[in-house]
Amino acid sequence: MGFADRFIELIMLCVTTVRYKVGINGDLIDFIVPTCGLRQGDPLSPYLFILCAEGLSHLLTGAVRRKVISPCVVARGAPGVSHLFFADDSLLFFKATVNEAEAVKDCLVSYERMSGQCVNFGKSCIIFSRNTDDMIKNNVATVFNVQQVHNIGRYLGLPMGVGRNKREVFEYIEAKLKQRLGGWNKKVLSRAGKEVLLKSVAQAIPTYTMSIYYLPVTFCERLERMMNKFWWLSSRNGGGGIRWMAWDRMCGPKSMGGLGFKNLHKFNVALLAKQGWRLLSNPCSMVAKIYKARYYATKDFLDANIGTNPSYCWRSIVAGQEILRKGCFVRIGNGQSTCVWNKPWLPDIENPFIQTPAPDHSDTIKVSSLLIPNTAAWDIERLNQLFMPRDVELIKKIPVSPAYDDRWCWRGDIRGCYSVKHGYRMLVNLPELEGGANLGWKKIWNLQIPPNIRNFIWRCFHNMIPTMVSLSHRGVAVDVHCPLCHQVPETLHHLFCECEHTVHLWNTHDGFILPGHNEGFVVWLAGVVQNSETMVLLDILAKLWSIWRGRNSLVWSAKPWNIERVRLEVMQHATYWQGLLSSSVGAIDNNLPMVSSAIMDTEVVRIEVDADNNEAYYGIVISDGDGVFMAAKNGKLCCLNDPHLAEAMAVKEALSWAKARGHNKIMVLSDCQMVCNLINRSMLDLSYAGCVIADCRNDQRHFEVVSFKYFPQSVNKAAHALARATRSQTGPSVWLFSIPSCIEHLL
Repeated sequence: MGFADRFIELIMLCVTTVRYKVGINGDLIDFIVPTCGLRQGDPLSPYLFILCAEGLSHLLTGAVRRKVISPCVVARGAPGVSHLFFADDSLLFFKATVNEAEAVKDCLVSYERMSGQCVNFGKSCIIFSRNTDDMIKNNVATVFNVQQVHNIGRYLGLPMGVGRNKREVFEYIEAKLKQRLGGWNKKVLSRAGKEVLLKSVAQAIPTYTMSIYYLPVTFCERLERMMNKFWWLSSRNGGGGIRWMAWDRMCGPKSMGGLGFKNLHKFNVALLAKQGWRLLSNPCSMVAKIYKARYYATKDFLDANIGTNPSYCWRSIVAGQEILRKGCFVRIGNGQSTCVWNKPWLPDIENPFIQTPAPDHSDTIKVSSLLIPNTAAWDIERLNQLFMPRDVELIKKIPVSPAYDDRWCWRGDIRGCYSVKHGYRMLVNLPELEGGANLGWKKIWNLQIPPNIRNFIWRCFHNMIPTMVSLSHRGVAVDVHCPLCHQVPETLHHLFCECEHTVHLWNTHDGFILPGHNEGFVVWLAGVVQNSETMVLLDILAKLWSIWRGRNSLVWSAKPWNIERVRLEVMQHATYWQGLLSSSVGAIDNNLPMVSSAIMDTEVVRIEVDADNNEAYYGIVISDGDGVFMAAKNGKLCCLNDPHLAEAMAVKEALSWAKARGHNKIMVLSDCQMVCNLINRSMLDLSYAGCVIADCRNDQRHFEVVSFKYFPQSVNKAAHALARATRSQTGPSVWLFSIPSCIEHLL
């Protein structure tokens, strides 16, 4: 296959020198040496297979280059596709002629001879286009001795052809979900257990398909009805259960009173927007080139239409186009590929487009024409001539990076990369659910208590506890009187706060005020959650839970009410939960970097950096390895109202100053952990800060030793005070011999 001898020797060493150890009861046994060498399941096996498949790819590409095989071209200007590989599954494309079929067969035979692998023609099939003559079909199929089919069904778990009947095509999703839910219905599960199963398993079943295809809204609603039925289904008597809350409200975020279930339709659109983002942000990929040639040859993806006779896959991707239009903008680099008037490139969330009326031939005017040639500065005089003041002020805030190309950027992410999470949040728009975040939902969900207790409190907040009055309001024929006192209709307010059998439990709280007769129970409970200390809150929740359990024991098991037993149960629950809280609070976070002990070399210069994000000022303090002051500098940054960008520009300024001062060994300390991580890990960053961070990485080569470490803001006080002091200065300041008075007390 043309590999070098040395490379072959290295690969054979990996294959023939295999040894395994197996763990039995926690102990490793002696080495096992397989006589057949590397086996399936070894971590190296997939890479060896890919190397071999690369040989087949070169054989087919060579045949295309010699014009003995005609690749599939979907549109004028689209790249030709002769083969697609995924692991051991292969799709080969060629013109339906005997000559090309024999050429493909020769490539396969050559690959078999060189690699030792064999093509399983018994599991292979061939598909022809509709306009192919039957005689040609038979002759070509005879060359490979494979069966002819009209559709291969599902490939890699996805249907290959989607017709008019979408329900029939995606029926396998509904069947799989119904099978899972049917198995779970036979188990006794709490509400919290059902929540975990629905989120981690049931809602994950259609995710793979939804990432490629647009599922009809009615189909998504049908799946949600199945999940909703499972959630409210009563496991006690096999009944259908009462739907206490609509599914749409349960799909709201937990911080706003919902349960965090996903709205499948909106989640589907957010997943499809991810595919559109790949087309937009990676236009050089093969799939992006094919779609561009077929559907938007002279446009960007955001301006593309469905077109004529589109595939269902393209229709699906276009469904997520509107999300990208709302959240995407162009990050200006050198400005050479961005038109001034028809692209969203201004730093304005509400309207990122130029508002100044466009002149004639505005399509040919690029952003690069607004820059001073061979500089990284805007041509202010030209800006004032062309644009209205609003546009000029926004343009002047944009940092220019001539060394980088213009890139599409997502506004909702700190690194400018679209994620399904951000897209779904944009679609949901976080509507406030009956009380919203003011009820202290985050405090409830963060409590260290069992999940079923949190779910019980959630139902209390929404008045979804099946008291006698609540059941009667929903058409259940029951006696509405309290099962404990048999005197007053049973509501949450009466059961927990007014009943003569439960009110004595609250006497243990000095100064604790129960709700009045006219005060709603939910309002009172919200005030308790918001205003009570955590230890006291846990004791109150233990009382509510124990009262409800004691009441249910009386109603369902005819177990007499015993206040002493309930009081003991309250004490046990509260003690256990408070112990969990103490253990979590007492845990010590040892992950903070020990900067002082990390400096072992006294020649390493310590550079503390900070940016005042309110006014975009920076402060830099340089000291030697022993902590002795050497120099300081502060000034104003010209950047957007972006803390991430300001911190990155401050670090870049520190590197430039350290280079100018001739320091070779430096340690940069910043209180922005994200910037430090992005510099150290080389993570993709499409934002304006990403250009600055890339410059910081490039500047590292000027130093013999350089490192970037996170420095907590509580320790980085000198650089922070120096940055804030810039407000009272007329320009940048440098201190070389004396300590600035504003930080003298901090050093």
